[in-house]
Amino acid sequence: MVRAALADTGLTDPTVVEALDLGGSEPTADLRLAVEALAARLDQEAWRIQEREGDSAHYLAAFKQARAASAVFFSLNPDVRGSAADALYEAQAALGSVESLRTHLSL
Repeated sequence: MVRAALADTGLTDPTVVEALDLGGSEPTADLRLAVEALAARLDQEAWRIQEREGDSAHYLAAFKQARAASAVFFSLNPDVRGSAADALYEAQAALGSVESLRTHLSL
């Protein structure tokens, strides 16, 4: 689901690419912090765009990328139960609807 959110939003930042390439290995604390910082930076960027442009297409794209980065962050959490729900929530926000999430889940 996280990969679908990243693909849908076009977020290809090297930090999220590294996080997805772990191959089942535990993420380092530094990587988790870097992904968290990326998500926060993208959130701030989205807020700045919204303040200037309102709910424009540019804002929506930035918002979705921030949500996709947050989905990556939550997917790296060692508390699998809580983080899975948070990652799915953020992925759904990045994909734009529950229907999009369901479509990706049924694949």
